[in-house]
Amino acid sequence: DGADVVPGDIVVLETGSTVPADIRLLESRDMQANEMPLTGEPTGVKKDADWVGGTDEVDSDADEESDVDEESDAEETKEEEEESKSQSKSKKKKNKKKNKKK
Repeated sequence: DGADVVPGDIVVLETGSTVPADIRLLESRDMQANEMPLTGEPTGVKKDADWVGGTDEVDSDADEESDVDEESDAEETKEEEEESKSQSKSKKKKNKKKNKKK
């Protein structure tokens, strides 16, 4: 019964078990939960002890942040490449000037 579960309790689940409360998985192997009564999801939802997070909405936000980070990284890389080209051109000009003086 969920009313008897308190923070710090360890709950052992087996096939067909009802999850008595909001719990964190310590170990899992090929676990799926029927969330139809909660979310209407018609198929089992995979659960993994290695995953710690919030709702699917949080996941999609994280994906969007990741996309933004990737775009930012790409812009930084492009800027670094342009700066490197500019420095390279500047060195070539200096070398040409040195060669002319000789």
